[in-house]
Parts: sequence; C-alpha cells; structure tokens
Amino acid sequence: MSLAATRDLIPPIVINTYRDLRGSRREYRSFAEAERLVESGYASAELAKLVVKKTEIFRASSSAESTTISSGEFALFSALSSLQEFRPISILDFGGGAGATYYRARRWASAPSIEWRVVETDVMVAAAGPTAPEELSFYSDLSSAIADMPTAPDLVLVSSALQYLDRPEVVLAELVDLGSRRFVVSRTPLATSTRVHTLIQKSRLSENGPGPLPPGTQDTSVRYPVSFIPVSTVSGLLRAHYQHVHHVVEEPRMRKLRRGVIVGQHSFLASRPYGR
Repeated sequence: MSLAATRDLIPPIVINTYRDLRGSRREYRSFAEAERLVESGYASAELAKLVVKKTEIFRASSSAESTTISSGEFALFSALSSLQEFRPISILDFGGGAGATYYRARRWASAPSIEWRVVETDVMVAAAGPTAPEELSFYSDLSSAIADMPTAPDLVLVSSALQYLDRPEVVLAELVDLGSRRFVVSRTPLATSTRVHTLIQKSRLSENGPGPLPPGTQDTSVRYPVSFIPVSTVSGLLRAHYQHVHHVVEEPRMRKLRRGVIVGQHSFLASRPYGR
C-alpha cells in the first residue's frame, strides 16, 4: 500500500471519533494479513461517495459554523491561531477525507487565502475533487501534493489517519521531514506499549464521515485493519524535529488490548521558531 492510501473517512473533528474502538482483541502479524480478511473497506468507491455526500451536508449545516471547540480540535485551532498572518498560508492535510476539516477550520485563520491540500485515496480524490472550492485540492500521493510547493507547508495536519496505514511510523517520519512550521497530530489512537499492534476494527456505515446518513441510505457494518503505534514513537519523532511539542490526552482509556496495553486518543501540536 502506498503512502497515499490514507483512510480518514471517519467522523470529523467535531466528534470524538472512537468512543469504544469496537472489535476483537486478536492481533495480526502484519497490516497486509489483516487487510486480506476484510472487504474493500475504505478503498470502496461507494463509501467515498457517501462520505463526500455527508461532507456536503455538513458543510451547509450549523455544525460547521459552531463556535464550540472539541478536545480533538484544540491542537488544530491553536496551530491556525499561531499562524495569524496577513498572507496566504499552506496546509497539507494528510488523510483529510472529503475536506470536512477545511470547512470547519477555515474561519479560524485570518489569512487572505489558504492553500489546503488533502492527500487521500484514489477513490476519495475522484469523488471529492471535482466539487471542491478553489482553496481546497486533492492528491492521491504525497509527492504530487508537494511537487509544486515553493517551500515547506506552514502546517501539516494528520488527523485520525495514522492508524489506517500499513507503516504509520514511516509515513509520520516522512511528513515530519517536510519541515513545516507547525505540525498537528490529532484524534489519533496510540498504544502504551513499545510496539505496533495491528487489529481489525468494526464500525457502522453511519459512523464514517460527518453527520448522519443521508435519507434512504441503509446502515451496515464495515470492517478495516488498524495499527496502533506507541505514544512514545509519535512524541519522540516530533521532539527530535521541533522545539516545542505540546501533548493532549483526549481520552486516556479507549480500549484495552492483551497484556494490559491501553489505547487512548491523543493530540500533539509541534512548532518551531520562525525562520528555522
């Protein structure tokens, strides 16, 4: 699976994504092994179209305009607030679904314009790209997303995406190496152990994408592989590259794995001084 195969098609940051991380505690030797045991999952074109439709409804709803900031939004809100400059800013949103975070967060920045680039699956790019506003664009791989950027992005956002990757620690390292001024990891389930745990997670179709299912859509069960990497891996990588790293534990005990390993939901905000 390429680095672009992100699978952030879950509820947006205005919702606490994982209330219970449903699924068995059986672990698999590799992401590929778990992937072979599920259906098309987030590679489904039908699911991508559903998420796009739900995002369109969310965009026009009062939820997108709400001034209430959830714990999962705080890191992104803080990062955008620190970039309050009257010049265009660039944001790389790795695994940003159909762009719900853009519609939610655009008002938090006073920049005259934002270049908001989403890296997503091929099916999501095809479904969401044609109707996106001018500031929002979609790419199916990281290299094409940054190819014509004259400098590093002002902000890299990885919101509830790492756990859907085959090698999340490798992807995170590549994103950190871009050298953005701000880096946000949010709404991300991480483990208290020192190794990666790969499982199969279950959810309802209605829990994918922002808001309720559109009328006439039947709710069904969906399954997909997930990888929970250690909290220390994320923290250590960010601290090695950024001067300031702030860590928020959003939900400390979301799921208990075997041998007492706890999975909690975490956010990080990393920053470096201007000019560095």
